[in-house]
Amino acid sequence: MSELQKLLERVEKATGADRELDARLYCLEHGFRFSRRYGSDFAIRVDGVPHEVKVSDQSLDKFTASIDAALALVERMKPIGPMVAHELNHSLARDGEDWWNFRIKQYVDEEGEPPIVHWGTHWDGTRAILAALLKALISQSEEKGE
Repeated sequence: MSELQKLLERVEKATGADRELDARLYCLEHGFRFSRRYGSDFAIRVDGVPHEVKVSDQSLDKFTASIDAALALVERMKPIGPMVAHELNHSLARDGEDWWNFRIKQYVDEEGEPPIVHWGTHWDGTRAILAALLKALISQSEEKGE
C-alpha cells in the first residue's frame, strides 16, 4: 500500500480535527517527509533534516477542521492537471444521516474526452474534500507508475 493510500485510509477513518493528519497533509503539499510524533508535536524532515512543528503552529493549516482550508489545499495542489470544476454537496441519506460529497472533475485532454471524476464521500465535509484530493493524487501517481 502506497503512502498516499495509507493517508487516504487515515482520512476516511478519522473522526474530527486531527493535527497529526494536518501535519501529514502539510508534508504532502510541500514535499516534506513526516517523520515522527513527540507527544503533541511533530518532526518533519526537510532535505533529511528534522524540523520540529508545534501543534499550535499557526502556519500549519487546519485541513481536517476547516472546509475553507481543505478547499484551498485542493486549489493549491491542482491534482492531475487543470481543474475543470469541483463541487461540494451536503445531503441527508435515506436513513437520516448527514453526508458530504465532494467531486473533482477534470478533462483528460483538450479533445473533449470524457472527464475524470474523483469522489470523496464522508459524514464530515473536510474528509470528503481530502478523500477526493487523495484519490486524484493516487490516480496521478499510478499513471506515472510510481
